[in-house]
Amino acid sequence: MNYATFLLLYTGQLALAQTSRPLVKIISVEAGNNQMDSAFFPINPQSGKPVTLAYNHNYLHFRFINSRNPTQKSFAYKLTGLDYTWVDCTDCSQVQYAHLDGGDYTFLVKTTQSGDVPAQFSFTVQGNLLHKWWFVPTLFLYLLLFAGVIIYFFILFQFRQKLKEQRLIHKEKMASMAELTAGIAHEIQNPLNFVNNFSELGTELTDELKQAVTAGDTEEVLILTDELSESLQKITHHGSRASAIIKGMLEHSRTSTGHKEPANLNTLATDYLQIAYQGFRSRDKAFSCELIIDLAPHVPPVTVVAQDLGRVFLNLFNNAFYTVQQKQKTGQPDYQPTVWLNSHRLTNTIEIRIKDNGTGIPEAVKTKIFQPFFTTKPTGEGTGLGLSLSYDIITKGHGGSLEVNTAPGEFAEFIIVLPIS
Repeated sequence: MNYATFLLLYTGQLALAQTSRPLVKIISVEAGNNQMDSAFFPINPQSGKPVTLAYNHNYLHFRFINSRNPTQKSFAYKLTGLDYTWVDCTDCSQVQYAHLDGGDYTFLVKTTQSGDVPAQFSFTVQGNLLHKWWFVPTLFLYLLLFAGVIIYFFILFQFRQKLKEQRLIHKEKMASMAELTAGIAHEIQNPLNFVNNFSELGTELTDELKQAVTAGDTEEVLILTDELSESLQKITHHGSRASAIIKGMLEHSRTSTGHKEPANLNTLATDYLQIAYQGFRSRDKAFSCELIIDLAPHVPPVTVVAQDLGRVFLNLFNNAFYTVQQKQKTGQPDYQPTVWLNSHRLTNTIEIRIKDNGTGIPEAVKTKIFQPFFTTKPTGEGTGLGLSLSYDIITKGHGGSLEVNTAPGEFAEFIIVLPIS
């Protein structure tokens, strides 16, 4: 190969290399967040390393120059992945792109000369989940699933709480029934003893009456007949008393229908006072308490659910006997446990007061005693539903009021007010 041929070949390769080399040079690239200008940082476009940007660094500045003719500022550029065609610009040397979504991009820039090879810079913007088309539907499904789980557990919790409450109410009623049964067993013993005694007396009077008739003693026959009649009346009276006690027990044990009937509050309260007292004494033979009863005369019948109101009286009397028993155990000298039952007729209402001289109720506890499941008794001795149920029966069931007046360490008094009509 001679020198002329070599020179021609070299000149051709040099011209080909120059035509395949970009005339434009990307001199700087900056990326950042437009809301924080100070966060922009430079990127070396010549490093050749893969460039990956965070999703919030999606603002980019590109600066470029015609390396052969720096004064020439006519360019064409596009960003693959965003621009579909070349964008021509005159008298420009920089381009800015903002709000780029996640994805792969290549920035291309060239001169407007025909056949010019573009300079390029490739980079990747990490995707923001908020910009994905599937993000909102998926988030909605997850939230729906989460809400479903929350609702499921809430319903399950409410069901279990309701079941627990029903069990405690049943336990309270069973405890009340046990106390009532024990009290009635002792209370009914008195009229039965009278029935037995007067029955024996009637048998003796019958024998004496036969002897008087045989002897023809008319005067003695009349006397014995009167005594026998009086004895039979006593048997009838105490038999009726026993029947009334049994009826009361059956009424108390029966599920409440909510049907209201006229009732004498004095009689109802007195009966349950005796039943509660006898029931307490059946559990503690040494227990003794003075009962002071002061009832207003001529109290008109009040329309109530006698069974429900009986539960209220039984609960209040049991609480009264419990607190005087606890105070008695402290060994205070000259202490006499006492429970009072008073009734008063007001203008359109009847007031029942049940008072004891027991331990009283602390002020911090006074505001909570009608709350469900609140009790001051040791574990296992109370469900915390007695006063709550009593309060609901009086206020919601009968349109009355139940209040408490107390002095800690001295007394507690529960005041029931019921409308007459």
